[in-house]
Amino acid sequence: MPSPARSETSRERRRAILDAALGEILSRGYDAVTMEQVRARSGASIGSIYHHFASKQELAAALLLEGLAAYQAGFAAALGGRRGARASIEAALRFHLSFVAEQPDRARFLFAEQPAEVARACEARLRQMNRAFLAAVLRRLRAFAAAGTLRVLPADVYAAVLVGPAQFFARHWLAGATETPIEEAARRLAQATWAALAPRKET
Repeated sequence: MPSPARSETSRERRRAILDAALGEILSRGYDAVTMEQVRARSGASIGSIYHHFASKQELAAALLLEGLAAYQAGFAAALGGRRGARASIEAALRFHLSFVAEQPDRARFLFAEQPAEVARACEARLRQMNRAFLAAVLRRLRAFAAAGTLRVLPADVYAAVLVGPAQFFARHWLAGATETPIEEAARRLAQATWAALAPRKET
């Protein structure tokens, strides 16, 4: 059994390789990146990098799954808890934009269209993760709707309203095409999203 220190070193090395791959892919594009470039940037040995990842395809797939898992866990935590409908909706919206602001390179990679070979390498796991994530989000939203504290909407409309406007702003912010600070946008979009999802008042 590996010692705790050795296991920690292995995790740190894997993290360094993933970070190096992210930097190389964003700067060169996936097709132009080689494992040797990732190895050199990470400082890993040849044996070490291939111990963790057998190919560039596997490395990029791991990067995608790892980033998506972090995003989904954070979003679910923001939406969950003991908060009411409005606080939960606004917290989830703010998390989406804070994730982009705090990890812009990771967000750029996640938002990009992935090469077919990378998508194939993690297709089954990606589908499983997305299915579980969307089911958890919808359970939370439908519980609020059943309690009368959230507007009743179809599942696909919930998704569009909850993250669509924030995602639009995020993409433009990452491209340097916005004027509003992202923190202010998060506040304003949280308010607008709640206004769109708040239950209708009887007239």
